[in-house]
Amino acid sequence: ATKAQETRREVAVLGARLRAEAESHGGAVRGAVQRLAAWRGSADRSRPWLGELVPLAKANAAVAAAAEHVRAAETREGALPPTLRAVYRRLETLLLSVARAAPEESPRPGDSEKLTSKLLDVQKAIAALCREYPDVQEADLASPSSAAEREGGQALVMEADEDTEAALLAEP
Repeated sequence: ATKAQETRREVAVLGARLRAEAESHGGAVRGAVQRLAAWRGSADRSRPWLGELVPLAKANAAVAAAAEHVRAAETREGALPPTLRAVYRRLETLLLSVARAAPEESPRPGDSEKLTSKLLDVQKAIAALCREYPDVQEADLASPSSAAEREGGQALVMEADEDTEAALLAEP
């Protein structure tokens, strides 16, 4: 074997090894893209009521604390009217805060798009590796043109699904 053939063989073997390594992570990338799409859908459905949770939780804690103050004031002579006025002012403030509750901002626009874009780029890179470095066969090592004739042969090509890509990159 000549030096050029030996080099071609080593490149083909190394490329096939690296491609196989990349393919082993392809399933995880696909799974991450699917989970991210599911998460975005879930977040879009949950966002309206998530914005109301924090004000309601604060209101719940404040009402419980106010009830304790009123109970304590009942046992002290003359303490109940001022306590009730203070509790009333606090409850009015809480009512306004709950009324102003807006949908949550999570995920914020742009947070998940960058990650989605990078994951789709990884999928495309793995697909390109699969086309460029198919499994090495002995016949391919002898003739450089036979590998090109196979057009990808046994390599697993993981093309990014265009519909999934479009859905993930679309504005929520």
